[in-house]
Amino acid sequence: IKQFNHTRLGDEKSDLFMETLSKKFSFSPSGSDDVEFVFEWSVSCKNIPGMVGNEFSTTLIANGTRILSASDVHSSVSMEAISSIAQHLNSDHIPTSDFAWFLGFIATHPSDGAFDVIGKAMTP
Repeated sequence: IKQFNHTRLGDEKSDLFMETLSKKFSFSPSGSDDVEFVFEWSVSCKNIPGMVGNEFSTTLIANGTRILSASDVHSSVSMEAISSIAQHLNSDHIPTSDFAWFLGFIATHPSDGAFDVIGKAMTP
């Protein structure tokens, strides 16, 4: 992990909960170029009558290419890109869905909310 920032205000049961997470990390396969990932997550939950409930956004970028983008109104993921990354990292012997789960866990830890959103986006 090259860079990490995680901030929480309140908790999910409070009237207001906010969380941000940014992380930069890389995988270094032997004999190949590194794959550098950048992950960003932000969420605000408002349990106040008359206000919008949950708003979130997240992105996962690999070597400058966005492979996942999700928010409270949309989501897009490139499973082909994830499969390609797995091959580059010599991890193509495991199913793409398992590699995607592992990548999602590394990117989102310690945020359970981010992991839930990424997992849902990566599930066909």
